[in-house]
Amino acid sequence: MSNVETLARDWLKAKHDENAARKSRLNIEGQLIEALGAKEEGAQTHEIGDYKVTLTGKLTRSMDADLWLELRADIPESLWPVNAKVVYSPDKAGMAYLQENETKAWRKIADAFTTKPAKTSIMVKET
Repeated sequence: MSNVETLARDWLKAKHDENAARKSRLNIEGQLIEALGAKEEGAQTHEIGDYKVTLTGKLTRSMDADLWLELRADIPESLWPVNAKVVYSPDKAGMAYLQENETKAWRKIADAFTTKPAKTSIMVKET
């Protein structure tokens, strides 16, 4: 068995062990929540023997922006529960297009963007 083949086998075993450990941890978390109860939102700390267990309930909030724009006139602007900010983010396809096809334009704006390597993804399957 080659070194690379051994690494592939070991990767599969480690991934299996990782998934089993995650499943076990999530099961235990469910049991702790059931045993201790959890707030819908906010943290609760329990001291149990040598352990301190903190359960933090969270709510995800979203909005229908189009409906909000229709309804917002019904309450004063000082009461609007929204952050009205514009968030700019890079468009990978647009950047690549400019770099390859519009180099002059890209050079004018390139300093505003950073590109760096991300973690390489690995998938191993047994055949």
